[in-house]
Amino acid sequence: MCMTNLNSRQVQILELIEAKSTVSVNDLIESFQASPATIRKDLTYLESLNLIRRTRGEAHIQNKNLMPFIPFPLRSQSNTTQKRLIAQEAVKLIEDGDTIILDDGTTTLEIARLLNNFQHLTVITHSYDIANLLCGNSGITVILPGGILTPETRSLLGPYTENFYATIEANKFFLSTTGVRHNTGFTVTNPLEAAVKKNAVKASSQVIAVFDASKWSQTAMNLSATFQDVDIIITNSSTTMDKDTEDVLAMHQIQVILTP
Repeated sequence: MCMTNLNSRQVQILELIEAKSTVSVNDLIESFQASPATIRKDLTYLESLNLIRRTRGEAHIQNKNLMPFIPFPLRSQSNTTQKRLIAQEAVKLIEDGDTIILDDGTTTLEIARLLNNFQHLTVITHSYDIANLLCGNSGITVILPGGILTPETRSLLGPYTENFYATIEANKFFLSTTGVRHNTGFTVTNPLEAAVKKNAVKASSQVIAVFDASKWSQTAMNLSATFQDVDIIITNSSTTMDKDTEDVLAMHQIQVILTP
């Protein structure tokens, strides 16, 4: 489903309803400091897209488990504090001399913002924004694969990108995700993204998943990495993780780092 016509407030409303399953209209009015007419208009629009359903005085998520695609510029405006804290923990795992892959994503972009102090680092990325941010940093060699530049994700995707990752090796891959599939692994909405991520996983000695806690309670259509593929998870909370997922993480000896 195309989400390019949602504004940032509508995305934040959708994420809040998704996180809580049901939210009262009065709470939304208070949270966003908008007029009742504005919030009701937003809810009417979200309902027209079949993303939520409304009852008297409340809004409910239409499909809690399957999240639609939200374009990169809008995703970058949500949960920014949590993403920055996650990025701070992620950077602690990077050493000078490393070759790392930074996935396309808003949390990995926050990681890239913190790499200025490295003197000898190779960063491989298919993210246009990350490559543009790091370009010109004397201590960082940026490697950008070929591929089709996709406006919605602001990244290079397709067979050229997949083939590139099939030919290289890296110390660490920082994996982003749209959601976590119960008992299975990490998911994204775009199948081209999933294919690229799978090859980046295979290219890396260590895979570190970085995502805010809202991703525990949502998923998407395409599996990009299994729990068995991942060594470390960095997130801001595990409170929405179900018991079965906890058991799977323990079984695969996945280290979970929680930010303050």
